[in-house]
Amino acid sequence: MTWDIQFTELFDRCVELYRSGNTDFERYYNEDDLKFLRGIGCKPRELFDFVEDHVDESAPAPSTALLITAVRRDYLHVVQNGQLVTTKSRETTFRLSETPWEKLPTSPGS
Repeated sequence: MTWDIQFTELFDRCVELYRSGNTDFERYYNEDDLKFLRGIGCKPRELFDFVEDHVDESAPAPSTALLITAVRRDYLHVVQNGQLVTTKSRETTFRLSETPWEKLPTSPGS
């Protein structure tokens, strides 16, 4: 299964959990889900925010969430060589001024 299909299936599963009244996003994910999210540079809270806004506000569309995640995934793999950069708050740091833009893929799923 490709990462984008896995992301979409996880997104859809989380939407169903949220619609059922479950707002405890920390219980949405199993260990495989968490490993997958780490591998694409997406935090569990970030996916939940996409889901919550999609259900409550009708935006972003699932395709938009996928595109945003694709950019972050590509940045993680191309610019950061697959290594998350953390700070004291454990947030991913993006060094835009140091980005070799020519290395980034030009098509989705690259």
